[in-house]
Amino acid sequence: MNCWNCGKEINEEDKFCKYCGKEQGKKGKLHQKPMGILLEFFVIGPFCLYHLWKSPIINNRDKKIYTAIISGITIVLILLLSYAVSIIIKYYMTMFSF
Repeated sequence: MNCWNCGKEINEEDKFCKYCGKEQGKKGKLHQKPMGILLEFFVIGPFCLYHLWKSPIINNRDKKIYTAIISGITIVLILLLSYAVSIIIKYYMTMFSF
């Protein structure tokens, strides 16, 4: 088994990594699991990254991948929202121009 934090080989029964000292194990609260992070993203958006990086269950490689995906989705949503607002503003400017 590999440590979720540093990726070095450790024994299955170890509760802590002998290299980095991080606690091991698959048990955790919902906000520490990948599905919980996904649910948080739909509720609080990119603020779920805090729980992602504090999770003892998800390894660093996956954290980087999830961070890239969440950041990309957030950027796309911001761009879509700004485009929608610009269309609404143009519409009202043409409606009320004299």
